[in-house]
Amino acid sequence: MYGNVGGRRPPRGRDDYYGNESRERSRSRDHESRGRFDGRGGGRDAPRGYQGSSGGRGDRGGYQGRGGRGGPRPTQIKVATNYFKIETVRKDGLEDNEWVQYDVQFQNAFRRKKVHEDGTAILDANDRLQFDMVARESGKYQGKLDTVSGILTRRIIKKLIQEEIEKDSTFALATDGGNLAYSPRRLFTAEEPPKLAEKTTEVTASQKGGTYGPADDRGAPPNEPVTNQQNKRIFFVRVKKDCEEDDPEASRVRNAWFMVTLTEVSTIPWRIVESFFHGRPMETRQTEIVRQCLDIVLKSSAMETMLAVGKSPRHFYFPLNKQESVIKGQTDALRLFQNTNSKEAPLIGLSQGIRFSEGGNAFATFDLKLDFFNREKLHVGTKETKAPPIPLLDEKQSSIAGVKVRNLNEPITDRDVQRNIEEAISKLTLLHIEYKRPRNLEWEKGKTPEQIEKGSTFVRRNIRMKADATHKIQIAWAADNPDMFSFVLDNDDTETPLENQRKYTVAAYYYEKKGMKLKFPHLPIISMGRDGFFPIEFVYQAFSKKKDANSSQDLKTTLDYYDKNAATESIQNIMHLKKTAENLQNARG
Repeated sequence: MYGNVGGRRPPRGRDDYYGNESRERSRSRDHESRGRFDGRGGGRDAPRGYQGSSGGRGDRGGYQGRGGRGGPRPTQIKVATNYFKIETVRKDGLEDNEWVQYDVQFQNAFRRKKVHEDGTAILDANDRLQFDMVARESGKYQGKLDTVSGILTRRIIKKLIQEEIEKDSTFALATDGGNLAYSPRRLFTAEEPPKLAEKTTEVTASQKGGTYGPADDRGAPPNEPVTNQQNKRIFFVRVKKDCEEDDPEASRVRNAWFMVTLTEVSTIPWRIVESFFHGRPMETRQTEIVRQCLDIVLKSSAMETMLAVGKSPRHFYFPLNKQESVIKGQTDALRLFQNTNSKEAPLIGLSQGIRFSEGGNAFATFDLKLDFFNREKLHVGTKETKAPPIPLLDEKQSSIAGVKVRNLNEPITDRDVQRNIEEAISKLTLLHIEYKRPRNLEWEKGKTPEQIEKGSTFVRRNIRMKADATHKIQIAWAADNPDMFSFVLDNDDTETPLENQRKYTVAAYYYEKKGMKLKFPHLPIISMGRDGFFPIEFVYQAFSKKKDANSSQDLKTTLDYYDKNAATESIQNIMHLKKTAENLQNARG
């Protein structure tokens, strides 16, 4: 592989023009090629036709110009570049024919009990209930399905791919969790009856087009329903809604069903791909199709072993257990990462992109990336020590989300302090909720210790502070003050009119319904949208990218890192990090 940039050295601190490959180039260093006062050299500015010169620099005329009589003598030099040539190699044993592009749609779904016409449940041969899978309709738009977006879609499609590979080892789908995906072969054909949900919304050709998208000659006319010949298939996938499947608390987190619809949009014939890689002329549209495909394939590969944030990631970070090895040698960054009291951490990664050359080759470009993240747990120096979680309420520091509070046993009435707390919590992006219910010896009878631990611990993972629909507030500033927040329990009293039913404060609810007396009843409660309000003493910091990482410590660490990785040093580090990423993928298999 060879780089395709070089020549000019960028300013110190910039690594945009450097990478990991070497390239031989010729440049004249002939002794006779330099302009000399005795007229035997070469120059640029002497008048054409002047004695002894075919171009000289003023009065430094020369005989044969820059090259001398024998022409330039080649000298090999090395140019470093962060461009890596892309080559495609099949590993599934199938012949190259075409790449297939799929549209991917995600909807919430649920299981519905099957019943007879008289309403009785349908049972199988073992007297077990039977269920249908049904897509959930949107609560906002009548007749529309309840769509899913954001980083949850990556978790859904990842689980789908894992399940399909277990059935067919040649199943392959490259995706970044968005609405486009690619496969090196057709995954299913139109002749296969799709596993359709019972409730579906009619999709018109103007929305989806025919088999190959809108305005396609082979598609259906506008505003007419798509025929059953459209090559699509529906999958139902069950995943953890609020955390990864391998999360330490995954067993305590609720599962949810989702419907994934794969619809074939178009195909990319292999001849077009070959033409591109061999430098043959191509239309701009075809070039963009190949570029988009390669971009998603590379991102899909990176996300298998690296951390990615955001809906459409360009930056990929090494896992936490690899950070100390990749930060090694970066003094400030390593010191901050190993700080056992720091609630944030610098993470090292790579940003990547796709570049084309005039010769038809495609290159993956890599650059160094350092960003700051909110920790989920404090760093510990030994593996034997269990890392403690980070609560928003710090009793030792008398603070909430890093904001000093005068007295934790009194309500917070200072408006400036309230604004600072709300702003600090908003910047954390993601939060965890966790608390343990008091022991119930009657309930614990006949249960294993694992069942008791799981059943007595309430957990919500990776949720956001969000204003509730009724009160339109994110924070109520006292858990025991009914004037700030109170609510009526659902089905608590069906006979008494709602306005006459008892209203609970959050502190009263936990005490009377869960047998839990809050330690800090005068402190605020946080709204988590549909999940309700939670006392601040139950809220913990979750792993997330830090917003506004512009503190003096952050800036100093960032400048120190990029200063130590300027120019050729950055290329050496990119080579090291790229190799580390490849080793992670190889270890995964």
